[in-house]
Amino acid sequence: MGAIIANPIRGNDGAYFTLKLKASVDPADELDGHVKKVEMSSEDKDDVTMAEVQQGLTKLHKLKVTAIPDLTEGSLWRLLHDNPSGTFECVYGPYGNAVASPTKPHIVGDLKASGKPTLGQEARTTRQREEFEYEMEYDGEYELDEGI
Repeated sequence: MGAIIANPIRGNDGAYFTLKLKASVDPADELDGHVKKVEMSSEDKDDVTMAEVQQGLTKLHKLKVTAIPDLTEGSLWRLLHDNPSGTFECVYGPYGNAVASPTKPHIVGDLKASGKPTLGQEARTTRQREEFEYEMEYDGEYELDEGI
């Protein structure tokens, strides 16, 4: 199943960001945008080789998504659930632009799934919707795409 989440999402500063996850080489289906937050982080790898140290490849890069769960076919939660050990082509546009440019680049790389996403419910007295967090590791290094 090819699937992609690619809608612009309004950030705290009023700007939009985009996130695209493609699960396979099949034609992509547009998913509903239930993403609330995207966070990139890096940490030191636990086990590195001398070659990785010489090449400066000592960091493990991660991307965490906070989203509203939707179990229907074609949703982000379902894409992650149906591909628990998959690899996704990821394009993250922190500026919300559809096409990368030197002044507004995209971050591209392959992400490894980390199992099935969580699902929970909580009694509430407000209209706040449930959410789930899902963290994936980049398969190696990510790159900046400047659209050149």
